[in-house]
Amino acid sequence: MRVKKLLPKLILILLLAPALLYSQTYNTTDGSLLVSNSMFTGVWSCDLDAVTTLKKCQTAPGAGRNYITSITIQSTTALPGLFLIEAGTGTDCATSTVAMYPAQPGAHLARFGYPGNGGSPLFIQVVLGTPSTLQDICISCSAVNTCAVHLGGITGPN
Repeated sequence: MRVKKLLPKLILILLLAPALLYSQTYNTTDGSLLVSNSMFTGVWSCDLDAVTTLKKCQTAPGAGRNYITSITIQSTTALPGLFLIEAGTGTDCATSTVAMYPAQPGAHLARFGYPGNGGSPLFIQVVLGTPSTLQDICISCSAVNTCAVHLGGITGPN
C-alpha cells in the first residue's frame, strides 16, 4: 500500500533530478545562454583588438581551471592571418607556455588561419581546458595582419 503512495512522488523526483544538476547563466555581453553542469563555477569572456604577440586574455582562477568554449576571430586588415592560443603563467603567459589550440607538442607549433575583415569572422565551438591549474589563457596573431578576437568560456574543476 505504501509503495503505491510513494511511487508518484518517486517518479516526480527522478524526472526533476537531472534539472537540479544543471545551471543556466545569461551572458549580458553577447546575449548567449549557457546551460551547464553545476560543477562549473563561472562564465567568462574576453575581447582583444590588434593582437600581435602573445597577450593575456583570461586570468587563471584561484581554484580549478578555465575552459574555452568559443573562439571568434578576424583580421583587422583585409588580409588573413594566423593565430595560436596558449596557456601559461607570468606576464602575458611568458612562463611555462604550452600550446592549447592548435595543440601540438614540440618546438614547431602549428597555427590556424583567420579571415580578412572583408567577410565573416571565423567562429569555432570547442571545449578546451588549460593543461594544468593556475594557468592564464593567452593568444598571439600575425604581426602584420593583427587580429580582433573574442574568447568565451567557463571556469570549472581541476
